Amino acid sequence: MKKTFLIISAIALTVILTSGKIKTTTMEQPEDKPTIYYVLFHSPGAKWVSSLSFQEQPGVMDHVNYMAGFLESKKLVEGGPFLDNSGGMMVFNGTKEEAEKIANADPAVKAGLLKVVVRPWMVAMSSK
Repeated sequence: MKKTFLIISAIALTVILTSGKIKTTTMEQPEDKPTIYYVLFHSPGAKWVSSLSFQEQPGVMDHVNYMAGFLESKKLVEGGPFLDNSGGMMVFNGTKEEAEKIANADPAVKAGLLKVVVRPWMVAMSSK
């Protein structure tokens, strides 16, 4: 009896779904271009002292102050360290060339405290 009920329910559901009476939703693309940011992934460089936390690294405040300088212009969207002491990331609003220039001019990168990789990132979902 239960098996027959399940089969009939499955058939009824299939008919309803394929009849167009129930609409399914799909992710719609915005009419304008998607938002693209450039993410700077920082990882420990040759001068990183593994026995010290991020906050204790010699020269890390040069990095923090340099990056904070991009907040007012809104070039820096968000940024911060990973909690496992493996580095951190910064999300930049601008061109690839700007992001790479900023990343490579970072005093902590130039000093060898941090290594950096710049990657493009498309915002596919946002609560804003």
